[in-house]
Parts: sequence; structure tokens; C-alpha cells
Amino acid sequence: MFVVLLCLLAQGLRVPAGFDVTLHAEHTVANDIHCLAIAPDGRIVVSGRGYVRLLSADGKSAVDFVGAPKDGAMGLHFDANDLYVVGDGGLKVYRGADPRQPPEMVFRCKTGGEHTAHAVQRGPDGWLYLMVGDGTGITSADISSDTSPVKEPIGGCVLRFSPDGKRREVFAHGFRNAYGIDFGPDGELYTFDSDNERCVGLPWYEPTRFYRIEAGGHHGWMGPKWAATWRRPPYYFDVVAPRATLGRGSPTGVAVYKHASFPPRYRGGAFACDWTFGIIHFVPLPNGEPEIFLKATGGDGFAPTAIAVHPRTGDLYVSIGGRGTRGGVYRIRHTEGVKNIDLAEVARLRPLPRAERPLDPRRTLRASVEAIDQAIDAKLSPAVRLDAVRRVQLWLGGPPAPWARGSVWEGYSRSGSGLIPRAISEGLRKAFPSGDETLDVELSRTLAMIEDDSPTVSRAVLAKLGAKTSTPDVHYLAVLGRLRGPLEVGPVVSSLLTLQARLAVRPDSNFASRICEIHAALAKRAPTLNDALIADARFGGPEHVIFTRLKGFDRVKAAERFLARAREAGFVWDAELVRLVAELPAEHDGRPGRHGHADGRRVGA
Repeated sequence: MFVVLLCLLAQGLRVPAGFDVTLHAEHTVANDIHCLAIAPDGRIVVSGRGYVRLLSADGKSAVDFVGAPKDGAMGLHFDANDLYVVGDGGLKVYRGADPRQPPEMVFRCKTGGEHTAHAVQRGPDGWLYLMVGDGTGITSADISSDTSPVKEPIGGCVLRFSPDGKRREVFAHGFRNAYGIDFGPDGELYTFDSDNERCVGLPWYEPTRFYRIEAGGHHGWMGPKWAATWRRPPYYFDVVAPRATLGRGSPTGVAVYKHASFPPRYRGGAFACDWTFGIIHFVPLPNGEPEIFLKATGGDGFAPTAIAVHPRTGDLYVSIGGRGTRGGVYRIRHTEGVKNIDLAEVARLRPLPRAERPLDPRRTLRASVEAIDQAIDAKLSPAVRLDAVRRVQLWLGGPPAPWARGSVWEGYSRSGSGLIPRAISEGLRKAFPSGDETLDVELSRTLAMIEDDSPTVSRAVLAKLGAKTSTPDVHYLAVLGRLRGPLEVGPVVSSLLTLQARLAVRPDSNFASRICEIHAALAKRAPTLNDALIADARFGGPEHVIFTRLKGFDRVKAAERFLARAREAGFVWDAELVRLVAELPAEHDGRPGRHGHADGRRVGA
């Protein structure tokens, strides 16, 4: 045990007691590794820029395959004696895994980019499954079968190819950029999808998500065709909810543990790699609580890209690399498990051939306007009423509408422009607020989509402002930007000026842009809003400079307010503030000079 601890400390990797981590292959053998697979004879195959490489049994040397992708393969899979490779413009196969022969093209698609084609696996149904990111550009033209579970793909997809290669379908869609896939003992396909990281702090942000993929299911992501950042919430009936959320990160490899050398609690569960933070998560299946299995604690650059279970020993093999970083292959072994492997238990964990599960009937259910209205006003559970509200949104043609792409209004718009049936609009007004947080978000979203002009609704939305954390306020401010009822300025000013102070997390790059769009819409509705912002005693914090971006905002008066507060402790100058204050006349009292403040402090100090 002492030797194991020394090994872990030296490599900067923390794993549960009883596990041993060793370096199987150095970066000198294979650097900057993108993906990994295990050959039928137990040897490891890896790929990076310009190479596909078969490692020796001890990991100390390697043999290169000819015709390797210039950008490096992002998917590798052994199917009997054939090696499938994703790279250089498509899905290819080395027949007989012969390193001396160039590969054959199976399917042409975009590869080599971070959001293009990735993992490939043979399923228990005999079909070949290919995971692609939202930058691959898969459309209905890529489908060659009338039985395809998805007819009009959106975002990242899972494509599948029939055993005879004659049929090509889209199995599931609505992913952002899932990289790895694997089948569980139940025959289901699992993956780990990326977050919409630039939207941290905004209501539609979702962390990384671990999914059991559903045939025909949409998994939330709308880009790039319909939206730039907005995603359908996981509670929509026409969205597949994740089995687990795993925080911020960059999802890469996925492996379901279908072996018996690890302790029973790990058998049938999934390992999911996070490249950014050097973490391997463990997700018990079907519904267990996720935990961190491995975490990098040192500075050696452990960035996992792929993971696989050795079919004989049950050891985990993990590759590292990506974006030009140090490569290598690690082996993770349970020190007791390899001694007495129960072959019957291993066989039990292998997925058996199975029929495809039918699509959840709720996802295709259609309802009349009258039935929807009755469900909104009836004294039913919030979940049932939420489904009814979602059906109203779909009937309205959104969100999002094409015109709103790339703006905050992606989540508050509709494609149609026709008149709204009175029964629907009145039903929505009567139902809001409901007292249920999620239902109120979707009721108000739908009222925003129809640009409701009821004074009662506007007052009810204004009453929602002032939450302890600002994320709900961003949603309700956006709703107010779309409503047409009277707008009381006071609560809006208070909410806008305290948004960033109430943030529960540090916002990412899209936060300021979306708040500026909301601000512009609110100022258009209420011409006195900008004067009220500047006049408020709370105005002048560094975070308020974003409001000066709006055309017509009194930038001189705003600059004076910022200067007045610049002497307060904690005031931080940034480039935008400096540019604003620089617009004041040179003789203006208190105006900072080229190199610092009026009191001599350096800008940014």
C-alpha cells in the first residue's frame, strides 16, 4: 500500500483505496492522444495528430498504421478484426486491422474539429453507432432509411448504420458536443455532453450532463440551426432529461464497466472523463449518485481524452492529450480484483441483443387548443400543467424563432405571427402565477412569446423580481422586455443594479451581452428607465458600465458617477470604464490621467 501511495503522489492522481494507477505508455511513445481503443489481443491502439498507433504489450514501443488522419482520429473502435477510425473527412475502416493497408471510407462527414464527428461503437443490435457534435452539420439528407427514429436532426446526433451497411439513420439528436459513447449491460447507449459554458449566470445555462440516450429523443441543444446559446430545459416533455449533471468541464471519454475485477459497486456503472479539470467521474447505473473516481492533484497535465475497459483483465486504460498537451496512457487496476475474476459475472454484464425501446408517447402526443386550455386552468398537478404549457409553446412555433437567433430572445420568441386564440391567452393569464417555480417560469415565458399586454400579468411578473440570486431575475426581466403591459420602473432599476452582486457564480462571456439586450428592450418600453438608473444611489459600481453601451444613455453623467465612486474600496477599473471616463473633457475635475487616477493610483490597481 505504501508503494501505491508513493506512485499516486508522484503522478498527482487521487483514486479510491484499493486501486493502483501506473503509466502504461510515455508521451515519447504517443504524444497528444485524442482517443484510445483496445485490440482483440489486448494491446492498445491510440491516435493523435498524424498517427494511429498500435502499442506493444508493455507500452514501450509502437507500430504506425498507414493513412492515419492528419488531424488525429477522434474515434477508434475494434469490431472483431476490423478497426474503425473517425478522421480525415469521415468514418473509415482498416479491414483486418492491417497497419500496412490504407483505410476504406464508410461515411463522409466533417471531422478534425472539436465539435465534429467523434466516437464510434458497434451496438448489441448489430448496428454501428457514430456520435457527432453540433458542428458536423448532419441533416435529413444524411438519412437513407424511412425507419430513422429522427427525421429532422438538430444539433449533435447519434447516427447508426445497419449491419449490411445499406441503411443510415439518425438514432437521437439535440446534443451539443458529446465525445464518448458506450453501451451498458441493459443494452442502452450512454454519453456525457458538454455544457453551454459561455452562459454561466444565465437562466438557460446547464452544466455537463450524463445521458442514457433515447431512440428518437431530443436532448435539449438547439444549435447551431435554431439557437446560438439557448437550450430546451430538461423538464420539457419533448426533451430527454439527463441521468446526472456533473458541473462545469469538457466531457470526453465514456466507458461502462462491464467486467468483474473491480468491486461490485462499480460493475455496470459508467466512467466519464472531464478533460478540463483532470477528473474521471463514476456514475452508478441506472440512477445512482455520481462521485469523483479519479482527480488530478498535481501539475503534470493529466487531461483525459478516452477510456476503455480491458476485456480480459478488467483494468481501465485512460489516454491523455488534446490541444497539443502531453500524451500518455495510464492503467487503473484494482489490486485484489485481478486475482479471481468471475467469468460468469463478466458474461452477465455483457449486453444481450435487444429490441429497440419505443419512444416515450408523451413526446409525440398532440392536443387540441381546447384540451390544452382545460389542462392549464384545471386543478391538476404542476407537472401535468407544465406539459400543457409546453404544448402551447409548440403550437405557437417556438421557442426559438429564427429571427431571434444569437440574442437573448431565443428563449422568448415564437415562429408564428397569427392571432392567439382567446381561450389560450386568457388561460395563461389566469394561471400565472401558479406558486410552482418551474411552472411559473414557463407560463411567463409563454406570455412573453405572445407579447401579452395585460396590466395584471406585468404586475405579477414585476413582483417576481428581487430573488436572492439573480438568475431568476434575468428570466423575468427578459419576460418584461417582451410583454406589452404597463411597466413600473422602480423594481426594474433595483433588479438591474443588483444583478451581478446577487450572482451565485462568476458569469461567463455571454452574460453582459444578454443583459444589454434586455436593458435595451426595457428602455424602449420605459423611456424614463435610463434616467432612473443614473439617479439611483446604487449606480456607479464597475459592473454598471454595461448600461452605458445603450445608444442615448447619458455617458457624461454616468462617467461622473463612476469617478465619484472610484475612491471606494474594492472599485476595479477595466478597459471599458477607462474608455468611458476618457470621453470627459480634459479639464474635468477628477478625470484620470493617461497612467492613473486623479489621486495617483494606477488604473486597475
